[in-house]
Amino acid sequence: MWSRRTLTPRRRRLGAGLVLLAAVFVTAGCGPEGLALDSPAEAANGRRANAQDRSGGSIMSRQDVITQYRNFLQVTSHLTEVPSHERPEQIQQVATDPILPTIMTNLARMDTAGEVLYGQPRVRSPKVEFDGGKLAILRDCQDTSESGRKKESTGRILSKGVDRAPVIVTFRLGKDGVWRASKVTYPPGQSC
Repeated sequence: MWSRRTLTPRRRRLGAGLVLLAAVFVTAGCGPEGLALDSPAEAANGRRANAQDRSGGSIMSRQDVITQYRNFLQVTSHLTEVPSHERPEQIQQVATDPILPTIMTNLARMDTAGEVLYGQPRVRSPKVEFDGGKLAILRDCQDTSESGRKKESTGRILSKGVDRAPVIVTFRLGKDGVWRASKVTYPPGQSC
């Protein structure tokens, strides 16, 4: 026979176990697919996704693309501060053909004109879609209002971005498992 002393600790353990189980179901959510986890991009849209979503990307690979997008902006925004002989190594970490030679050509033109970059675009709400296993399309509404080009010798601002700039960045998955930007498009006449 159970005494009151032995029942109370068992009830507490049972109650704690039920609370933990309920917390798992509430935070993970249950849908028609069973136990599902929200990806950061899908949760913002009110949609749910399993670890592998309908477009072929996993939650982890979505986050990898977004992380690499942030790295791309960081590296490219500060390339004019880097000696020209060090630039190829840095840019190859975050970009690939066909945009890679375009970036290098534009940097050479800026060097010749005595121009440098200032500021860095700010990420707002990137969303990632996958086209097969090795191509990712990221869409964002960047804040480029505090970035652009300026004259190195005088600091005179030559170009300035806008508060809301729609951008589409195509990423390719390299053989080393790293996503790199291969194309960047700012659609003309669009707003976000």
